[in-house]
Amino acid sequence: MLNAYERAVLQKAMERRLLIQEPHAITDKLRAGLFDRQIQFLDAPAKKKALCCSRRAGKTHMGATQLVTSALETPNALNACIVPIRTVLLHTVWPELKRLNQLHNLGIEFKETTLTAHYSNGSKTLLVGADDIAQVDKFRGPKYNFIWLDEGGTWGGYVRELMSEAIEPALMDQNGDLWFTGTPNAACVGEFHDVVHSKIRKGWFVGEPWTLLENPHLPHAKAWLEQKKQDNGWDDDNPILLREYGGRWVRSEDSLIFRYLPTR
Repeated sequence: MLNAYERAVLQKAMERRLLIQEPHAITDKLRAGLFDRQIQFLDAPAKKKALCCSRRAGKTHMGATQLVTSALETPNALNACIVPIRTVLLHTVWPELKRLNQLHNLGIEFKETTLTAHYSNGSKTLLVGADDIAQVDKFRGPKYNFIWLDEGGTWGGYVRELMSEAIEPALMDQNGDLWFTGTPNAACVGEFHDVVHSKIRKGWFVGEPWTLLENPHLPHAKAWLEQKKQDNGWDDDNPILLREYGGRWVRSEDSLIFRYLPTR
């Protein structure tokens, strides 16, 4: 007769065996947590995908789900989420990976100092910051299955070099996927702007945008947004409202915290 501790150990061993032998049984459950707009983006048959949505639209959950899915379905896979400021990930993608791990009993081991998630099948997910052009060399050498560039509107001009000279070659061996997601910036310029306006940057699939109002996990979003408008004295044409909560590229000089520098 097994005691409680032995039963727990056995249960974890069985779950890890399932992850290795039948990963799709787990990834199907992960997929079930997505709503229709997210699934449409995931299922688009393209290797390079871009998506510009409002805040709180569900991009973080979708991206974290794809990081875990890619890691589980391909043993010894290397995947990464990259943003300009690494500390942002501590409050967004990192806790979402932990939530998915707990929800589905995935047995992921989290290394806090390196922001690396280790899977029982040998795969790894890296969360990385790249705040200037000197960071490009970080991504030369390793072979990646999936790379997700998030916070698209905050990247400087060096991100184009990062993608073309480091990331895309790193995805070649595994025929991997590249995502570029975010919300509009106040300057309405930059590589993310050019990518989502696909007439400027060719080769990308640009997903149909959506907003927090279409996120079924935020049933109170409409009431919250109406209160936000009232508190700030915004009308329906306010640039911040349209940009942050409508996902639309609307320029407003008074919202610029810093000016975009294409050489930064």
